[in-house]
Amino acid sequence: MKRSLSLKQKIWLTYFLIYTIPFLILGGMVYYNAVVSLQHEIERTNMRQLELVRDEIDKLMQEMNTLTTHLSMDPELTPLMVGRNGYAQLESVRELARYQSYNPHLEDILLYYYGNEELYSTLGTMSKDTLANEYYRFSDRDISQWLEDSDIMLGSEFIQAVNLKLKGQYSNLIAYVSPIPQNSFLHYGKVVLLLNGESLTNQIGNLLGDLRGSIFVLDESKRVMAYKNSGLPITESMLADVWQENWSPGIRQIAWNSKSYSLAYVDSERTGWSFVTLMPTEQFLSRVISMKIVVYFVLATLICVGILGTLVISRRQYRPIDRLFQNALNILPRSAEQLAENELDFIGNTLRTTHRSNLELIERVDLQKEIVKEKFLLHLLQGKLSNEQLEKGISMHDLYLQGNCYFVLIVDLENGPIGLLSAEHKEEVSRILNHFVFDGGVAYGAKQDWETEMVLIVALENEYEDTKRMRHKVVMELQQRVVSRIDARLTVSVGQMYSEPKLINRSYIEASGAMEYRIREGSGGVIFFDDIQNGNHDDLWYPIEDQIRFIQSLKQGDAGIATETLRIIIESIAQRGQSLPILRLKYSDLINSVFKLMRELRIVDNTDKIRDIAEFTSLSELEVLLRHLVEDICNHVVRKRESNNTRLQNEVITLIQSRFQSIDFSLEQLAIHFRLSSSYLSRFIKEQTGMTFTDYVQQLRQEEAKRLLVETDFSVKEIVGLVGYIGVSKYIEKFRKQEGITPGEYRKLYSKN
Repeated sequence: MKRSLSLKQKIWLTYFLIYTIPFLILGGMVYYNAVVSLQHEIERTNMRQLELVRDEIDKLMQEMNTLTTHLSMDPELTPLMVGRNGYAQLESVRELARYQSYNPHLEDILLYYYGNEELYSTLGTMSKDTLANEYYRFSDRDISQWLEDSDIMLGSEFIQAVNLKLKGQYSNLIAYVSPIPQNSFLHYGKVVLLLNGESLTNQIGNLLGDLRGSIFVLDESKRVMAYKNSGLPITESMLADVWQENWSPGIRQIAWNSKSYSLAYVDSERTGWSFVTLMPTEQFLSRVISMKIVVYFVLATLICVGILGTLVISRRQYRPIDRLFQNALNILPRSAEQLAENELDFIGNTLRTTHRSNLELIERVDLQKEIVKEKFLLHLLQGKLSNEQLEKGISMHDLYLQGNCYFVLIVDLENGPIGLLSAEHKEEVSRILNHFVFDGGVAYGAKQDWETEMVLIVALENEYEDTKRMRHKVVMELQQRVVSRIDARLTVSVGQMYSEPKLINRSYIEASGAMEYRIREGSGGVIFFDDIQNGNHDDLWYPIEDQIRFIQSLKQGDAGIATETLRIIIESIAQRGQSLPILRLKYSDLINSVFKLMRELRIVDNTDKIRDIAEFTSLSELEVLLRHLVEDICNHVVRKRESNNTRLQNEVITLIQSRFQSIDFSLEQLAIHFRLSSSYLSRFIKEQTGMTFTDYVQQLRQEEAKRLLVETDFSVKEIVGLVGYIGVSKYIEKFRKQEGITPGEYRKLYSKN
């Protein structure tokens, strides 16, 4: 399988492309402006130079034409004058020499009249044979016949000639032949101007400047009229080998003997000649080649600098990603399935996994905070907190318990107007009353065991003279909120108002006592402890509110309040100074209330203490015996509450263990089964097991999956379905996160032979 690029390579490639694309565009522009434009300029310059050469040669040819015209019209050079005598011939030679001096390119001037035996030259008079054998030879022509040829010749022509005067050396000449007279059908002689080809090519070379190549002058038939080589291995025949008839004037590159040459030529409309320069390309475009080298060097340098720069930048940009990647590896080791992922993908997966874990952790912390907060409130209701613990708890849980007016409300969560409340309604009421804010104060809720009642600790911001009216207002607002959610009014009992938070447990016991009268008030009623107290006032008997407070403190297992209330009742009986029979009736009623509660609580292991109480001999002895019995009753209530929690725990755990393999098993189903709210049940499971419902179920599923991996041959997919998971890939990732290895690796490592 082809391995993809790593993230570091991708980052470098990205920066390289970001650098390279503009660089290539700018480099192309620079190259075009610096090299291509220079090459075009050099080519245009060379063509202009050749055109200048053409114009100069055309001008020279015009001078030749003018010269021949003057010669043909010179009265001193007519046939009559030159043939008079020897002196006249000498004067004719001098006259020709004078005409020769007008043009430095003229090698000689020949003058011939038809029918004459001799011809005239700047060198003197000579015969045609002497001319052909010793002085000049004309290619492809018999000079005697050519000179005598008197065919109609209207214009001038050019022919090639060779200078024979230089012994052992041959010099190319260009013969310019014109009839005498010009532009006439009848002519009687010819004038031949012999141009020095080398002088002509030298002038062309001077016009072209520093030319290291060859210069060719071609006639209308593209035959070489003049040729000059500047020391290069370029021969006259080379041009004939490479020349093509369809070429047009301009510059082109040609190859000859595996070498590149630049050829430039222009045509002359006046003479029909072609002027050609041929030189090696490196000489013709030397400046371009030098510029190319400079540009290539600069571009190569910039490319190297760019590559190094992109490497440095990409490394600096990758460094924080690598640090994140290494930190992610420390958080979550990389599995074999994740090796194909790049670092960002792995970091993203790690962040998502960590985010999910953090959300779960936050959920657990919030749940734990609610549990701790509820425990604090329950301890506050039970009066188990010292002043220091009370202040610390209020600060830690951010509770507003700073005023001077506190009381307790108890809401019946068990019975509604149409029967038992459902778990959903309990959940809704709990959500409303957990933190109940109203105009003038705030209330904090805590659920009783088995979620039968919800206790609200109410703190008012200000003191009120009519405390009952204010408490009634709070209860009415509470009822309205409950009705708006579940469309039912619940029974509420209200304790008395106290000025300190540490006395809240008294109001709680009073509200608990008031709740005992819910049968009398009916469902949805409001029961104030004050009303019970006022409605049962009897100067003959001890206060009924003290009796209710005493019995409720025993039911709550609050030995402190029970002992204190017992002392108040006994002191109240002793202070009334009534007759002995009445006193015995009061003591019997008090003792009977205790025995009745013991029977209700099914306390049967205090027979000796009951006998001792029945046989008391003094009031102080009765108080001591009842105090001991109160402590036993409170201890029994606490043990029973713990036993109830243990029983609920056992039932909940048993049901979870029997149904955790079901895919649709949820906390809501469990809450409906036990007729508890989901929030209460979730906190209860967390309190009893130390884990949330989700964590506990996942632990059971994980242990069962590990057992099946080791003890069975089921596939991973089958095991995932058996333990209640959906999605094999997600389960494998979860398994690897918890165990550090995949299910397959776990099976190989722990399976039995």
